[in-house]
Amino acid sequence: MIFGWLRRRRRARVLARPLPAAAAEVLASMEFVEALLPEERSRFEELIKLLLDQVYWEGRSGLEITDEMRVSIAAQACRLTLHLPEDAYRKVKTIYVFPGTYSAHGGDSGEGTSHRHGEAWLRGPVVFSWDAAHHGVRNEDDGRNVVYHEFAHKLDMLDGYADGVPPIQTRGAHQAWTGVLDEEFKALVQADERGRRTLLDKYGATNPAEFFAVATELFFERPGRMKDRHKELYQSLAAFYRQDPASREDTPRAR
Repeated sequence: MIFGWLRRRRRARVLARPLPAAAAEVLASMEFVEALLPEERSRFEELIKLLLDQVYWEGRSGLEITDEMRVSIAAQACRLTLHLPEDAYRKVKTIYVFPGTYSAHGGDSGEGTSHRHGEAWLRGPVVFSWDAAHHGVRNEDDGRNVVYHEFAHKLDMLDGYADGVPPIQTRGAHQAWTGVLDEEFKALVQADERGRRTLLDKYGATNPAEFFAVATELFFERPGRMKDRHKELYQSLAAFYRQDPASREDTPRAR
């Protein structure tokens, strides 16, 4: 019981602190924030505070981590968990940030050396290129967001597997998701093999885990188009994230 009391006390202390001064400018630059209801905005800021506090942040290749970087990455990550349990990122302990594209070898995937914008390790850190992470804030509707992508992997990994099937509460919802995932993943693989253009990034054809991450990017970045062209996939993601971003697309931005 004492550990629960200590956690609650620490949580209260963290939430009582103001966000870093850089947060005002960062959040003002994110269009989706303006569409949040007051109670959603309050929870969103609480989630940002908690993630900022629990993570060890480290710049790589000489990069000095600033509050702007921390808030920008945390805010994008917390958009995904706005209506998920507060501890959805409980396994995220470390974030490394490189100034730009970086070279990496292996990782959970066992791949060789490659140039990357981001990655998420099953039992390790989340890694980003700051250039790519910052691009997500400046371009909210191009269908690509490395922060959404890598944090979607972390949600997928909560059950100990990177398989494109995040923890889903009910058996029926789980079966519905796996059915949609299987159908949509196979369709994307087939389109990739035939060289057809697709709304979903063809990187999602790599495996089901990458498909879930790519689909998450599209769900939050181009929800209306996704809903029109991949209705069942959109509805399945809306059920998991407990959000309907397509309904917010026409919300006028506050001036």
